[in-house]
Amino acid sequence: MFAIHPSSGVVVLTGRLDYLETKLYEVEILAVDRGMKLYGSSGVSSMARLTVHIEQANECAPVITAVTLSPSELDRDPTYAIVTVDDCDQGANEPVKRQQAVQFELEVTTSDRRASTKVLVKVLGANSNPPEFTQTAYKAAFDENVPVGTTVMSVSAIDPDEGENGYVTYSIANLNHVPFVIDHFTGAVSTSENLDYELMPRVYTLRIRASDWGLPYRREVQVLAAVTLNNLNDNTPLFEKINCEGTIPRDLGVGEQITTVSAIDADELQLVRYQIEAGNELDLFSLHPTSGVLSLKQSLMDGLGAKVSFHSLRITATDGENLATPLYINMTVAASRKPVNLQCEETGVAKMLAEKLLQANKVQSQGEAEDVFFDSHSVNAHVPQFRSTLPTAIQVKENQPVGSSVILMNSTDLDTGFNGKLVYAISGGNEDSCFIIDMETGMLKILSPLDRETTDKYTLNITVYDLGIPQKAAWRLLDVVVVDANDNPPEFLQESYFVEVSEDKEVHSEIIQVEATDKDLGPNGRVTYSVLTDTDVFSIDSTTGVVKIVQPLDREVQPVHYLKIEARDQAREEPQLFSTVVLKVSLEDVNDNPPKFIPPNYRVKVREDLPEGTVIMWLEASDPDLGQSGQVRYSFVDHGEENFDVDKLSGAVRIVQQLDFEKKQVYNLTVKAKDKGKPVSLFSTCYVEVEVVDVNENLHPPVFSSFVEKGAVKEDAPIGSLVMTVSAHDEDAGRDGEVRYSIRDGSGVGVFKIGEETGKYVFTALVRYPLPFFIIYLFLPPTL
Repeated sequence: MFAIHPSSGVVVLTGRLDYLETKLYEVEILAVDRGMKLYGSSGVSSMARLTVHIEQANECAPVITAVTLSPSELDRDPTYAIVTVDDCDQGANEPVKRQQAVQFELEVTTSDRRASTKVLVKVLGANSNPPEFTQTAYKAAFDENVPVGTTVMSVSAIDPDEGENGYVTYSIANLNHVPFVIDHFTGAVSTSENLDYELMPRVYTLRIRASDWGLPYRREVQVLAAVTLNNLNDNTPLFEKINCEGTIPRDLGVGEQITTVSAIDADELQLVRYQIEAGNELDLFSLHPTSGVLSLKQSLMDGLGAKVSFHSLRITATDGENLATPLYINMTVAASRKPVNLQCEETGVAKMLAEKLLQANKVQSQGEAEDVFFDSHSVNAHVPQFRSTLPTAIQVKENQPVGSSVILMNSTDLDTGFNGKLVYAISGGNEDSCFIIDMETGMLKILSPLDRETTDKYTLNITVYDLGIPQKAAWRLLDVVVVDANDNPPEFLQESYFVEVSEDKEVHSEIIQVEATDKDLGPNGRVTYSVLTDTDVFSIDSTTGVVKIVQPLDREVQPVHYLKIEARDQAREEPQLFSTVVLKVSLEDVNDNPPKFIPPNYRVKVREDLPEGTVIMWLEASDPDLGQSGQVRYSFVDHGEENFDVDKLSGAVRIVQQLDFEKKQVYNLTVKAKDKGKPVSLFSTCYVEVEVVDVNENLHPPVFSSFVEKGAVKEDAPIGSLVMTVSAHDEDAGRDGEVRYSIRDGSGVGVFKIGEETGKYVFTALVRYPLPFFIIYLFLPPTL
């Protein structure tokens, strides 16, 4: 993978790197000085380790696929498309981030990249967000008796929507009267009445509502604000009994109780303390400061106490700041042994205070009852409900058009406003995005084409949400069974078929089985086969696809057969689908043809004087078989009568012995052509007739009977008139002695002609010549 230059030390790459295969290489590099080369020593060396980290190249562009959706305008989080991004790279080359924006600028390009345009998509705001208080709850406290209109607290809410959809106003949502008002625009809460801690509830729970001005409904939220009334010391203690009169026995024991005084303070901030202001100068009586028990401190029978018979005590009570109106107790000392007897006037303070507290508790109870009523009727109290008649399973045909309605998944919500406004979504089971549900109506539709062969059943989780706060939802599982349609043609297992068959294969033999499958069901997936090619040699079983031979094969007539085979399904309610494939049947050669002479017989004339070895003719025989079965060898059946021989490869016939016309004029030869087929070779024969042609031996020349011949003719003789006859004699026998005549030269050339065999002269033209005579030279050509 790596190499290093022996002198410069530069490391170079020698192979192709693959990050997925190897991410790290450890290379050991040896450096040796030239001592061995220069001086023959071993030299000095050093070893170093080179670590090569392979970084992944950004080889793949992200592939974006998107399924468009049609969200409702009221959807809190509208989805316009489901975008998936696949990138075969890993690491930093892989992440693809999503961003939100108020507008998008898209560049749209045609697939051939020849035209493009920019599309600006502006995202319009909707009342998709409710106001949100800056605090989850508010608390405040203030003193009683503050002036009317005093601000006790402020609330604030934010709505991220734009325009009126984000404009917020405030109100107090308590059903019963509360002594507070709120500024609708600022959220400032102030008092609307004089507040008394003793006579009014001490804690108020305000339900403050923030509303936007959106359409079609306002979005509203509420927050609880607890307002606590601080108690001030603004009430004077009041005695329950006043103006007490009566008798006490003189022998009353020291420490014995005379009576108990009681004062009530409505503020309940401090304990009431009691004291004797006057009438106890002799220190005869003791008043407990907290319990109010009046008891005898010194005996009345001796000392200064024995001299006094009437006592008048002035007692007061204080809460630390305010003093109660004094209480007078007038006591007469009686000599008789009788119990203490005092009579006092009732002030009714306890009853009056009890009535006030009862009234305050009643007001508080009304507030608590309001809380219960509010929780039951003023919040998002109801969960959406699907109608009970909805089926749990439905069937949809896989060829249903995109956009078709499937089922209405309607539901109801007893709440009003946004609390009762419903939106629908498919929250599960729709991984391949084949379905979509109308967010407002709940109509389930087909978004992308269905394919039963890929997915035959969907279990969709249909969820309906209201737009209340807190949001409530209900879900229902719906089984969608995809029904088969005839949308798949039969598919052959191979793109083409090929088979080699011996040409002597028996009729009705099976040579191959083709097979096609159909992903559909029932008749839609049942396949039958047929041969579309016009042939009477082959047939196919319509059920099994087995191809058979129905007529004898002959490679020499047609070495290869191309059969177009059709596989067709048996759909009944829909158009039938089919596919075709080509079957190539190649015939293997068998030695079933003997050599065939062309022409079937031969005739040839041969001069008797041709030398030995002369080729007089070529034999030709063809064998349509292949290989050795088509290789032809020639031979004479009768050995060529010893005068002829034939070349076994080329078929050339030669003279091997001198011919003599005088001995034999015709030879009838039989030639055999034989192939080299196995296990049995085939042959055929033909007849060759060789005619020997006599050759003139010219032992004697022709001789005219007279060296000079004379003749006469009238000048007005007609053309064709006989002028004279000449004769010559040849002593050779046979054809060698036959004489032929011709005019060679002379002044009569063109005027006379001579018979080639007769020697008769005749006129050939009628011409007036100045010469009184013509000279003609005759020639006797040799006879062949």
